[in-house]
Amino acid sequence: MIDTGKSLRLAMAQADMQGIELATRLNTSQQQVAIWRRNKSATFTTVKKLADVFGMKITEFLILGEQ
Repeated sequence: MIDTGKSLRLAMAQADMQGIELATRLNTSQQQVAIWRRNKSATFTTVKKLADVFGMKITEFLILGEQ
């Protein structure tokens, strides 16, 4: 199973991005970003938005959660 929270945590670390910056880029709250980081799954729409922010294809983003 792919852990999208792990994908997000790793993508944020690789990009040296804090939750506040991600929240601002996605026009959402820091609390929502924290929820995404904790959850093991996310909707396709959310994964697409996250992958776009990090300049990744969806598959590249998801693969991070499999490592």
